[in-house]
Amino acid sequence: MMKEVGGIAEAGMDEAMGEIASDAPQVLPLIQKLFGGSMAALEHLTELAIVNLLCSAIALFGVIKMWQLKKYGFYLFVGGKVVIIITPMILIGGLVGSMTLFGAIFPIAFIVMYAVNLKAME
Repeated sequence: MMKEVGGIAEAGMDEAMGEIASDAPQVLPLIQKLFGGSMAALEHLTELAIVNLLCSAIALFGVIKMWQLKKYGFYLFVGGKVVIIITPMILIGGLVGSMTLFGAIFPIAFIVMYAVNLKAME
């Protein structure tokens, strides 16, 4: 199934690249980087989903433990979120992989807010 999706996506991207090359050749290198990263994301979709699921479960367990005022829950939460942010940069790399940093804004905000209350935990 994933090979079919990848083949359809690749055919559509090839067609779009041809149109971009004729209409706006000056932006073609940037578009090639983005499309290349999108294909890399499709190739690693299963690994990314598994890592995201496992780390989200660890982070949720950490939040439950923080709710119970257990300090180690904070470290579980931070570890899960950091792995979720870094994994796409490692597996995909390039411009698309680094775009996950935009998605790190809210986890970083929650890490800071939880860290402020860390002294209230056991």
